[in-house]
Amino acid sequence: MRALVVAVVTALALLPGSVGPANAAPPTLNPGSEPGSAREQDLVTTAAEEILASTAKGVAIAIVKPGMGPDFAVTTTYYFGAADVAANRLVGPATQFEIASETKTYTGALLAQALAAGLVQLDDPVSKWVPAPHTVPSLDGAVITLRDLATHRSGLADDPPNLGNKADYTVEKLWEGLDNAQLLSKPGSTWLYSDWGFGLLGTVLANLFMPNQPQPPFGPVVTENLTAPLGLDSTLLEIPTPDRAVGYNENGPAPYWNNTAALAGGGGLLSNATDMADWCRATLGIGLDPLAFLLPTELLPLAKGEDNKDGMGMAWQLYPNAIDFPVPYAYKNGGSSGFSSATFLVPSTKWAITVLSNGHDDQAVSTAARKVMTELAREPALPGTGSSFGS
Repeated sequence: MRALVVAVVTALALLPGSVGPANAAPPTLNPGSEPGSAREQDLVTTAAEEILASTAKGVAIAIVKPGMGPDFAVTTTYYFGAADVAANRLVGPATQFEIASETKTYTGALLAQALAAGLVQLDDPVSKWVPAPHTVPSLDGAVITLRDLATHRSGLADDPPNLGNKADYTVEKLWEGLDNAQLLSKPGSTWLYSDWGFGLLGTVLANLFMPNQPQPPFGPVVTENLTAPLGLDSTLLEIPTPDRAVGYNENGPAPYWNNTAALAGGGGLLSNATDMADWCRATLGIGLDPLAFLLPTELLPLAKGEDNKDGMGMAWQLYPNAIDFPVPYAYKNGGSSGFSSATFLVPSTKWAITVLSNGHDDQAVSTAARKVMTELAREPALPGTGSSFGS
């Protein structure tokens, strides 16, 4: 007990923003961390230090690696800094962060389920699920398909023209926005990142799985189809919870995104590090649960990626091996007003890293996460060196 008290006091003393020497010591692990090898700890601590040098006050990092056999994984977790500076609340295993655009990987998973069930085809036009008299824009004879929405090739802008408060963006406003939309490129021709497109995809799929609801049931559908079967109890459509972190930007505490209405499929979920680690595990195909057989299909290349290079799966950006990254990998990040996150998956070696922070600095988080995974993915995991096993 005394050791825990000392750890808490030490962590609070080292919270970002506290007064300390110019050459302050590296960040200290918070209680609840379950670290891996000394080398891994050094890499993660350096990453956390880089992230906390920006606007973030706290960071959670989880690493997934192969376990003893193909159906097991080892997960190590690291928690640093504050979830809420004013309340002296530390980041820990229960701390939830806005994962913003990483929500798109859950929307992609719903598409994978709909495909597996024969409910849709990838090249179905999305207009099939938009009620009359509303229309979906087209250009030069090309119509927007589910594949286009899932791979950012719809031609839709990042946000709809009639977007105000995300929490108030009803399904009626979504359909009206499509009525007045002008495409920025021909569907299927060009990679153009679009929260709008994924929000539309999320609404279409939610209505498909749970029809006849007054508003898109994205949250309940994600719970019923994805998070409940995997036991991801902390991954849910954003609501105030005792474990939700406070987000920060250069001006201090930042407003929550509350992307809980018809665009939720583009960025509406909360999650924590352990849930995201299990999400990575299942997406890598590790485990015996049915979703571990389905989710890897999200990583199959469906289209070209940014600048017509690399590739796109369902939400996941796919990259070949490079000089500084020894194996092909998948990547997805997220950023809201006060949160940033990044996840890297290495399908061939079954490694993954997910980083969640309560600061507004997407680039710092993605860069730090990639550095760690670049080093760790070069070598196989040693069975038994992690802190928790899952199947």
